[in-house]
Amino acid sequence: MADDADWAGEITDQEVASILKARAQDQQQQTRALPPSRELCLDCDDPIEDYRKRTIPGVQRCAECEDWHQREKTIRAHQGR
Repeated sequence: MADDADWAGEITDQEVASILKARAQDQQQQTRALPPSRELCLDCDDPIEDYRKRTIPGVQRCAECEDWHQREKTIRAHQGR
């Protein structure tokens, strides 16, 4: 017969498995919702590096332009305060 510790461990394992399954499903849905990665940067038309396309599904900008874009977004957000 299982004691309380065994029962608690089983519940925890089930909860972890459920959370991991839900997280995997969320990631699949997010990946499906993304547009395909671009071959050329949205801003400068330079080719987007292959490693970037492999690691960032749906990438739209090269690393340099994405950095600039994020900085501009941050500046605009701070100006709006």
